[in-house]
Formats: sequence, structure tokens, C-alpha cells
Amino acid sequence: MFTRRNKNQETVNRFWLCFSPSTGKIYCYPCKLMSTQNTKLSREGFNDWKHASDRLYDHAISKTHLESVMSLVQQGKVTGRIDQELAMQELQ
Repeated sequence: MFTRRNKNQETVNRFWLCFSPSTGKIYCYPCKLMSTQNTKLSREGFNDWKHASDRLYDHAISKTHLESVMSLVQQGKVTGRIDQELAMQELQ
């Protein structure tokens, strides 16, 4: 669930996906934080494992998801990151 394979066989992490052990569901954290839309991945959580691959792909290319990711990135640029010092150490 947390990775997908492109057509060229490249593996890409779904950095935006998180799992809640208490609910047993997965969530899109950028959409949970930034979206005003009520989607399964942003509010309720998602646990339809049989259809998860298709639904995650559909979500990843949705306008709502892309806007949420961009808003989260912009917010990070404006207010800074809580882990800014740690991130700077990783770059060195």
C-alpha cells in the first residue's frame, strides 16, 4: 500500500499515506490537514483492502489531493518546518 510501481518498474513511496493502528484504516495526511473536501482518505479513513490499489491511484491523481499537497508544501515554506534543524543535518 505504501509504495506503487510505475509502468517503467520504478518504485515510488506514497509519502502521504499513513496507517492508524487504533482504527485499522489508512489516511492521506495532506488531505486530512489541508482539504475542505470530505473524502474517505481524508476524514473517515479507508479500509477496503480489496479495492485499495485502484482507490489510492485515483486519490493520488485527484484535484483535491494535489491541491492539499501543494497547500501543505506552501504552508511549510511560509511557517518553516518543525523539524527544520534535523532536515538541515540530513542535507549535510
